[in-house]
Amino acid sequence: MAGAIAAFVRSQLNDDGGFRGRAPRSDLYYTLYGLDCAAALGMDWPRERVASFIDRHGEGADLDYVHLVYLARCLARYNNASPARRRAVLSELTSFRCADHGFSRTRGDAQSNVYDTFLAFLAFQDLG
Repeated sequence: MAGAIAAFVRSQLNDDGGFRGRAPRSDLYYTLYGLDCAAALGMDWPRERVASFIDRHGEGADLDYVHLVYLARCLARYNNASPARRRAVLSELTSFRCADHGFSRTRGDAQSNVYDTFLAFLAFQDLG
């Protein structure tokens, strides 16, 4: 069974170093889970290619909330991001903080929601 799962995970890795989900293009969300699966299965994966895919997203200024969270989480696991880059990504994420101190996927919202706050917690925890 593990062999079949590993084969599926491997089949989702694109040439650019990212993993695809439902669509054929690489996505940070699916990349995190693809790499977590690969690590759990003890699979080898092209670290330099994956790092290149992650690096293309810079500090996440052009990403939506969910993909910004997953950029932070990918950086924490699979890239030797500098402390300055980690801080910059977290600063970008902080721009989604609400007046009630939680998070929402829409900048400027007064009221947070539990799920978006949980995602932010994961990103901050992963990046220390």
